[in-house]
Amino acid sequence: MRKRVGIPRALLYYKYYRFWKTFLEGLGYEVVASGRTNQKILRNGIKHTVDESCLPVKVFCGHVLDLIERGVDYLFIPRIESVEKGNFVCTKFLGLPDIVRNSLPLTSGMSKAILSPNIDFNRRSLYRSMFSAGWGLIKNPIRIHIAYRRAKKKQRDFEEGLRLTGSPRRVIELIETGRNKKAESKGDLNIALMGHPYNVYDDFINLGIVKKLETMNVNVLTQEMVSCQESRKKSSRASSDLYWTYGRETLGASLIFLKRAVDGIIFVISFPCGPDSLTIDYAIREINGQVPILSLVLDEHQAEAGIMTRLESFIDLVRMRKRT
Repeated sequence: MRKRVGIPRALLYYKYYRFWKTFLEGLGYEVVASGRTNQKILRNGIKHTVDESCLPVKVFCGHVLDLIERGVDYLFIPRIESVEKGNFVCTKFLGLPDIVRNSLPLTSGMSKAILSPNIDFNRRSLYRSMFSAGWGLIKNPIRIHIAYRRAKKKQRDFEEGLRLTGSPRRVIELIETGRNKKAESKGDLNIALMGHPYNVYDDFINLGIVKKLETMNVNVLTQEMVSCQESRKKSSRASSDLYWTYGRETLGASLIFLKRAVDGIIFVISFPCGPDSLTIDYAIREINGQVPILSLVLDEHQAEAGIMTRLESFIDLVRMRKRT
């Protein structure tokens, strides 16, 4: 019977799940993703983390506990510092394995079963990082190399597919199944929903923003529909000192969608994310009133009525502006 490796359905699951899954399966392991976010997962995450933790980290910890309940043999929680040379990601990605070990009620065996390869493009290559992780599971360098090459190809196909989806629903399907099908644009408005994928695609945490917009006859576009390289390049022209990679992607994609004449932009951030608060403020300054902007802050209190009221008011404003 194959041993099972659990991957939490949170944080960077939405960017690298296809890569991680292909790599681990290539080593002969069964990959298990945690369930979709629900009230139990959120409640467990809040219970076992400090109040100062941001909402996505609390949700992540809840997903880890869900995987433990499913009886996985290993937890895959990479320690990510940098995904491109010269820039960094939020420190929560660097400290995730430590947060899990020190916050959650893990057995000593499960604590040792956390696979946490260090991914830092400023010091080492992705290949070296993943080879090190693979060596901890199987002492077969050829098999690790083949698994890595297949995973890289799967990730390239996934990222190319993202730009063709045309709908957040298709993005989720591509993440989970690897199958891509382009959605048809049916709405009378094109709205860019900007933010980290773990905020945009988790319907429970964001209170179904995408579904709500679609019921208002809106075509929803997300930053994953623009290549990371293109977004980062565009961001560098606007700001040379923004060193959070994922923040640069949000800023760059916002400016690209602006040139593509979207009717409005909605920024989705989670409380209390410091890097996002600065990035979004910078983006709003760069957009400078060219299109209507709405900023939504998600927290653990799940205030759906307030979100719905703000969305409806914003879409009404965009439609009025478009008619004039």
